[in-house]
Amino acid sequence: GQGACGQEGAGPQDGGFCAGRKEDTDPVGPDHPRAGHEARSREEGRAVAQDVARMKLALVAVGQRLPAWAETACEDYLKRFPADWRVELKAVKAEPRTQGKTVDAMKAAEAQRIEAACARGVRRVVLDERGTRLTTQQLAQRLQAWQLDGRDVALLIGGPDGLADTLKDGADETLRLSDLTLPHAFARVLLAEALYRAWSVNAGHPYHRE
Repeated sequence: GQGACGQEGAGPQDGGFCAGRKEDTDPVGPDHPRAGHEARSREEGRAVAQDVARMKLALVAVGQRLPAWAETACEDYLKRFPADWRVELKAVKAEPRTQGKTVDAMKAAEAQRIEAACARGVRRVVLDERGTRLTTQQLAQRLQAWQLDGRDVALLIGGPDGLADTLKDGADETLRLSDLTLPHAFARVLLAEALYRAWSVNAGHPYHRE
């Protein structure tokens, strides 16, 4: 027959749930059969949150020698991130621009160094003038999506001649920092600042103002 909730088989005699019954609305005690399940769910939720927080961001950039102002500015933004957000700069050597080498050959040599600096399985995000243009809010959303994806992220910045086509073709996504042509050193600083600003949006930090 119908139980008190008006559903077949939901009556008190078969243990069905009814919102009006006291035993179903009371808090679950430590000895209740559901207590163990709820505790496991809480533990699983905390584990997921910890995994999300463990995402690492790496700025893999060609060029180990930048002007002092650029080095200082980049370091300043990267050290502002909290302890649970690890953002690392990996600067790789630029191929010497000497006679007898083609541009493609120089970019290929730099691509090998970039590959070596990228951990296996990372999401590769290429910075390129033909990439997708993002607002600060959209970049903040991308950070959240990258966290949920579960992989670490490597953002790749090329040298004076850009990135090799092999890196561009193998990228998970391609972004651009500006419609303007930027000096290499400034591009690195701009990316570090943009990431920190996007993080501040998600964290509710007052750094960013609309």
